[in-house]
Amino acid sequence: MIMPVEEYTRLADLDQRSVGTMGNDQTGSPSNTSLVAASDSAEAAQSAKEPVHARLEPDLDKHARRRSVDDDVERLVAALAAERITVSPDDAYAAWKRHSDDFAASWLTLYDADDANRQALLRHLNLKS
Repeated sequence: MIMPVEEYTRLADLDQRSVGTMGNDQTGSPSNTSLVAASDSAEAAQSAKEPVHARLEPDLDKHARRRSVDDDVERLVAALAAERITVSPDDAYAAWKRHSDDFAASWLTLYDADDANRQALLRHLNLKS
């Protein structure tokens, strides 16, 4: 159960006061709720500082994503070269980025077939004969 710190503090204060008046718990043995209240209070304060939602971490680290994009660009350049079309890696990157933007994606996964990749690139490249 999540409780606001103020409410928890109020309840802990009430508990502290009841320790002085009761002295014993229901079993007749001395109660030591002050130790519990102090440690629970610290935990409540700590949990109040933590965000409600955990931050999602990406599947791949930054270097793995960069390697993946570099591999994709290399494959795109090779797919065009197979048809004797020469483009720089920067141009291939920009063309695939525009193709991805058409689908509201930051970077689409390449198609399995190089011909499909080539056709997608050709729509976004301004080639001169």
